[in-house]
Amino acid sequence: MVALIGAAYLAVLCWLAPGLSPDPFFGGAIYDGYYYAILNGHFDLPPRLLRFEGHYTPDAQGYLYHGAGPLLLRFVFGWAWPFEAIPMAGFSIWFWTALGTLGYQVALTDMITQTATPVQRNAQGWAVFFAATLWVCGPATLLVVNQSLYHEPIALAYGAAGAFVAVWVRFGHDQLHPLLAFSVLALCAAITVHARPNLAIGLYVALTALCGWSVIKHGVRMLLPALLAGAILGAGGLLYLGLNTLRFGGAAEVHGSFEASETQYGTVFWGIEPQDSPRAQAFTEHGRFNVQRIPPNAGLYAFDLPALELTHGPSMAMYNLFQRATEDRLGYIRVEGPRYGLLWLWLIWAGFAAIGLTQVRRAEHLVLAAGLLVGVLVTLSYGTITLRYRFDLWPLVAFLSFLGISRVLAGVSNGHQPGNFKRLVLAVALIGTTVTTMAAFQYTGMFREIEGSFFAPWSNGYCIDLAEGAGFSSDQMPVICRAPTELKG
Repeated sequence: MVALIGAAYLAVLCWLAPGLSPDPFFGGAIYDGYYYAILNGHFDLPPRLLRFEGHYTPDAQGYLYHGAGPLLLRFVFGWAWPFEAIPMAGFSIWFWTALGTLGYQVALTDMITQTATPVQRNAQGWAVFFAATLWVCGPATLLVVNQSLYHEPIALAYGAAGAFVAVWVRFGHDQLHPLLAFSVLALCAAITVHARPNLAIGLYVALTALCGWSVIKHGVRMLLPALLAGAILGAGGLLYLGLNTLRFGGAAEVHGSFEASETQYGTVFWGIEPQDSPRAQAFTEHGRFNVQRIPPNAGLYAFDLPALELTHGPSMAMYNLFQRATEDRLGYIRVEGPRYGLLWLWLIWAGFAAIGLTQVRRAEHLVLAAGLLVGVLVTLSYGTITLRYRFDLWPLVAFLSFLGISRVLAGVSNGHQPGNFKRLVLAVALIGTTVTTMAAFQYTGMFREIEGSFFAPWSNGYCIDLAEGAGFSSDQMPVICRAPTELKG
């Protein structure tokens, strides 16, 4: 019942969000166009559809560098979906977000149930409370209120990771056959590769370690599940490398570069960002991923203050401190708003996660936590900090918090209840929900196609001006600046 109400709540938010601004979300039709491009035998998309988010070859063929995973639903429902009237982005984001939240709810409920004692008569009530809190005070609310291009792969990864954690927990409690569990875990990890590779690395590490540990502990009877999981993981990785080759000319190439090359960043290709911009220099000199970024980025991700009226001064002071600590050593690190630290957004989960850190004792818990930590560290080492990247940190926060909740509830049932426990938990949940709701109202206005902005639609005339500035001749304009709405052409 909680899941049904939660999914309906997210559906209402998803339905209302586009209407909160007269400007549509950026890129809502890009994956629809990608779907039709593949059906027509090619991977390039019109520049007027991709705009500055495309990565371009010297002849202005544009490619989407985001993962192909969100095409899954289009290949399932595309035969009946009215793409010309309704982009699928909103449904896709809602579907994967609801699926992921359901997965986390199942994992949380299972962990509470497994640690409940006969005298813990209120365990079910607490399970319902925390399950409901997941839907309103977690990534789900923020994911569904913004239906831009960026959130489709993130929502898919959130959904796959939620299912991954749920299956892992059930397998750890001997509630799933190893063959089924390992196959589903591998499928979730393989799907995540095509949405958020940084998060997928952690899932791959966790499952590979689980396979090895299971074979060592249980012998030959675990060999078939482990081999099947390995085959699925390998297939997911090979498909990812193959798509990279088709789009960018090399298996290891995942996007364009800032320099003149076979595929170039759209902002540089169209002349709105110089090749030696601060961002380009930071990536060139310090790499896109750098372990030295992890400590400062982690601090900002965790404690950053929103730039609201009451907190504007402290917020700017924190940002300036971050810049002083990083710019000389690591170059420019882009920090995008709205800026909300995890501690404020997910206060209740962060608190229980701190307790959960002390409860990582069983082998399967340690392996999962270690794998998820790998994905977190990869994310923290990147040269950009945004609100949406915080969702890639959620699987580790969620799992540790579930461990903490289970431990605390077991203690409460045994009479070790701290003073005013219920009031404290309710107050913390209310704070987190309030901050998440505030962030959601801000976030729904982000990445809109506002005239004159980075995300504004390209008219034919504007596209021609850009193309002429990039050195293309007039006879190339009909192809380069073809209408972005011609999805089936």
